[in-house]
Amino acid sequence: MVIGAELELFGKVLMAGLLGFIVGLERELMGSAAGDRTFSLVAIGSALFTTLSFDVFGASSGNDPGRVAANVLTGVGFLGGGMILKEGGTVRGLTTAAGIWAIAAVGMAVGAERYVLAILTTVLIMAVFAAERVFSAKRRWVGDAE
Repeated sequence: MVIGAELELFGKVLMAGLLGFIVGLERELMGSAAGDRTFSLVAIGSALFTTLSFDVFGASSGNDPGRVAANVLTGVGFLGGGMILKEGGTVRGLTTAAGIWAIAAVGMAVGAERYVLAILTTVLIMAVFAAERVFSAKRRWVGDAE
């Protein structure tokens, strides 16, 4: 493969990493255990696996590139499971785990050259996290008790 083509593939991975960083920074600012580095790395890995699956195992090879994507989701599910903690009667980390799962999909979208979809999905993820702060019933009820 020529260097120009590999730099183009790296550009995809870089874009995914930046989108993951944006979402992860929000999580870090909210005190989540998984922050900018975790989200960036998940997006980078997902984009790289997806890019490679199309490049190496694409239709021209006769293989199914979707098999790689399925295994990316399995691995990310394992990471997300590690984010979920039970502390006493409460469960913490579900939103962060879901965010990691969603950012993996963003990385896969970038790897599949669906750039607008990846950017709009990142905006949607950020809107969901922002809505969590604004409309959280748990915070309103706890605030009323104080």
